[in-house]
Amino acid sequence: MDSRVVVTGVGCFSDYAQTSSDLVAKLAQGEFVQLQSVFENQMLKSMFGFEHDVKYAPLEKARKDLLKQYEDISNVKVAALVNVTGQVLADAKLNIDVLAQKNTRVFWGSSGNQPDLISFIRELHGNQSLDLLFNKKISDLHADSFRNDTLTQLYAEYFRLQHPILTVSSACSSALNAMIPAIAMLQSGQIDRALVLSWQEVSKFDILFMSGLNIIARQGSLPFSKNSDGLMPAYGVAGILLERSANIREEQTPYFAVRAMSSRRALSGSAHSASMDVSFRSVSQTMQHTLDKAGIAAADVDLIYPHGNGITASDQSEISALSQLFSSHKAKIVSYTEQTGYMLSASGGFDLILAKDAFENNRIIPIQSKGDLELTQGLNFVTKECQADIRYILKTSIGIDGSIVSCLLERGAHA
Repeated sequence: MDSRVVVTGVGCFSDYAQTSSDLVAKLAQGEFVQLQSVFENQMLKSMFGFEHDVKYAPLEKARKDLLKQYEDISNVKVAALVNVTGQVLADAKLNIDVLAQKNTRVFWGSSGNQPDLISFIRELHGNQSLDLLFNKKISDLHADSFRNDTLTQLYAEYFRLQHPILTVSSACSSALNAMIPAIAMLQSGQIDRALVLSWQEVSKFDILFMSGLNIIARQGSLPFSKNSDGLMPAYGVAGILLERSANIREEQTPYFAVRAMSSRRALSGSAHSASMDVSFRSVSQTMQHTLDKAGIAAADVDLIYPHGNGITASDQSEISALSQLFSSHKAKIVSYTEQTGYMLSASGGFDLILAKDAFENNRIIPIQSKGDLELTQGLNFVTKECQADIRYILKTSIGIDGSIVSCLLERGAHA
């Protein structure tokens, strides 16, 4: 049995781009996501203890359009996931009815239920029904608008899924981590196709949580640059369709194969988040293990999409790992976080969409910045558009929970 796993469809939705082709075009044109202030006025900033103007991209502009487009869906998150699902299946030349087949499973990579809000959830459940009906701000805070089982149920009913959605939550590595069980089921022959959806909603609670860790940028966020002082959070949904190579139909052309994946959990023992302190050796070992599983050398890797969240300590660990493995081989490295905003749990999914363009067009869209491109020396960061014969792409992800995932992608022609 042919156990090779290939990617046949992609899609996305965010404040930056609402389709995969839009994502590629805007990056190539050098556009940047439009950020907005988290707090509407100085009083709110002071109330929450902020002296600076915190910015994010929460998908405000597209919310009304989504709910108008999907009038039968009351939840904007599910509407965004349904939208991306349609994009992915259309890209793979498949009808949405395939999701209801027994040989298809849906996997979600998400941040999970981050807020520990039990005390006021009890209060919200005690609100009068008329308050919940007519006061939109109250109903948005209700447990039904954010808990995962409600979201998965709405989605599963919409597409008449025969299997429950498998949700993997590992902070900033969720997109790639969700691919691991999907690939295992595909390679074992349990299923023929797997839709992996990764999503991240950015709430004010997320902003408070990340600010408490001192990881949100005050001035700017350009990974691997001394000008970066944190991350710029953004809402994003990414979709990837994985299929067994043996199951591909004649009208389908795989974009690339997933050659090998590795994951591990690295805890530093620090009182702070593992993502801030994760050992560069753990990152390096995870990447090396992926290369070993694929049977290739570091010198064979043509392009690297690092995690690159803009947090100095996290970026430094990744730089040290990349330097150890690739400094002598000069593999090309790119990161688009400053342009798109940092999508947290969905960030890996967006990079896999960009891998499709890199493989198809043999090009690398350069890193762009609103400021000076003062990137770490000694590594081959791409700052000007270039053509390149790309066969292997390495993608790495580092979660705030200490999870590390490494994924090796191979050009579709070899799938």
